[in-house]
Amino acid sequence: MLKKTDKDQNRAASLDSATERLRHQLGVLKGHLQGKDVASSLAEVDHTTEELIGEVFGSSSDKGEAYAYARIGEASSIYICPMRLPKRWARIWSGKA
Repeated sequence: MLKKTDKDQNRAASLDSATERLRHQLGVLKGHLQGKDVASSLAEVDHTTEELIGEVFGSSSDKGEAYAYARIGEASSIYICPMRLPKRWARIWSGKA
């Protein structure tokens, strides 16, 4: 039977801690999405999330860059997409149909 070493146990505890921190951050973001009164601004949530991703996955990981591009892409699609649509679809998109 294999015996867990201190190194294995420390790694497991570290992963558990990282998972909990990410879950907490998702909960804060969920509060923003649901319109709940949360203590931090969305910009602070984004900044904290980017820092957390860097800490959990490493600063050289592509996960942080992917998060930043996803955030920028989402913002630009919300702003630009209705302007590029035909008028009929722009009204539907904006909810004024």
